[in-house]
Amino acid sequence: MMKTRSGLGLGTPLVEASNPTEMTMAAIFAEFLGIDAVGVEDEFFALGGESFVALQISLAIEDRLGATIEASQVTACGTVRRLCEALAARG
Repeated sequence: MMKTRSGLGLGTPLVEASNPTEMTMAAIFAEFLGIDAVGVEDEFFALGGESFVALQISLAIEDRLGATIEASQVTACGTVRRLCEALAARG
């Protein structure tokens, strides 16, 4: 059953993706976290993230974006925006 973002009690507004990479990454987070929507500033662990989900997300990023990301980077960055920034910094 899909969870709703509003039901998580995050207390922060949904910040929409501003570019195609953020859109893809937010969709991946939502898919594997089982949430209807993920904002680019939503924290991975606040959304119910755990290590196995981080691994699934890292594999999906490699498959859909062609970028190699370790599961530890997903958890360390914590948000779609910071993960996209880390990818961009690598070139």
